[in-house]
Amino acid sequence: MIGIGASYFECLLASLPIVREVCVIRPASADTDHEYHAFVVLTQTDPSTLYEFQTEYGAILEGMSVKVEILAELPKTPMGRVSREGLLSLRAGSAA
Repeated sequence: MIGIGASYFECLLASLPIVREVCVIRPASADTDHEYHAFVVLTQTDPSTLYEFQTEYGAILEGMSVKVEILAELPKTPMGRVSREGLLSLRAGSAA
């Protein structure tokens, strides 16, 4: 079986017009239900946009073990890049 990487899932989710930013990382070792964890920032957070996003990503990621979490913004480094360490700490905080 060919392994699918995090960048593949990032591209799939980033292709949706209602997605502003996305970052996909490996989940905590305790999370055996999901192969990846996607953090997503939407262009809007009204109920209809949230429903549209859930419907679209559900169809795109059907059968794939990706946990999707919507955030107001992704944590950034001082250089303006997405902080994977920040996402790891968010993930650790949500697991507690």
